[in-house]
Amino acid sequence: MVNPRKGAHRQAPLLDPLEPARGRKARPVDEGPRISFYLTPHAKERMGERGIVDKDIWIVLEKPDALEPSLGRRSVARKYCGARTLEVIFGKDGKIAVVQTAYWLERAE
Repeated sequence: MVNPRKGAHRQAPLLDPLEPARGRKARPVDEGPRISFYLTPHAKERMGERGIVDKDIWIVLEKPDALEPSLGRRSVARKYCGARTLEVIFGKDGKIAVVQTAYWLERAE
């Protein structure tokens, strides 16, 4: 994701399925039918601040480790990545996931 304020370069996804996760090698993501999603302006801004790229969102929405209801008609999808968890808050508009925000959670040890 390009940050126009800093002139940053495109960042590699932090949840790349070929990187180790939880101390073991993760399986590659199947290239099946992809989920469609839309990023709200708020989500884009927060993702830029938190170093989250579009591919991270796609990985979480396509194969979440946990999926639970959230406030209203929204849902929260989680993907565990070592000591951190990426959470994506989204709602559905037909077959399209409308991403409201995304953030990292640190695990307490």
